[in-house]
This record gives sequence, structure tokens and C-alpha cells, in this order.
Amino acid sequence: GNFKTVVGCLYGETYCKANISLSYTLDGSVEEVIGEWNEFYDGLTSEIEINLGTLGLYGKPVTFIFRVKASGGPEGDQIFWIDPRIEP
Repeated sequence: GNFKTVVGCLYGETYCKANISLSYTLDGSVEEVIGEWNEFYDGLTSEIEINLGTLGLYGKPVTFIFRVKASGGPEGDQIFWIDPRIEP
């Protein structure tokens, strides 16, 4: 299965500049970072697709953690995650 989502800065937030990350825990284990991405206001979105099988996570009880950190000041750092999902 693949984890899929689309991320980006909200429309009109021209000062948006942030670091986003996706982590997971497996049965209460230590948090592991899957990936980190830098988002800024450029009018585009970023498509994220991660093969969970290559991480040994497919079919297991996983808790995902979504984080947004400001790069510089927090002004305009409004990020969206569209339809995060797992597909076969």
C-alpha cells in the first residue's frame, strides 16, 4: 500500500514558508521520520507518495504524525494536507 497526500500553502499566504514532516510510530515504538519537505508560497502543491511496504509498515497498526514548523517567523505559515490516505 501507498500513503498519498497533497500539501501546500493556503492561497494568498504569500509569506508562507514552512517545513513539514511525516513520522510514524508502530505499536508505541520510537517515532520514526518518513520524510520532510519545505513548502513555500509558489502557487503549486506537492504530491507525496510513500510505499509503506518498503518501510515494513504495510498491514500493521501504524500511527502517523503530521508536523508543520515555521521556517523563520510564523506569519502566513498556513499549510494544508489534502486527503491523506492509504491506497492498495
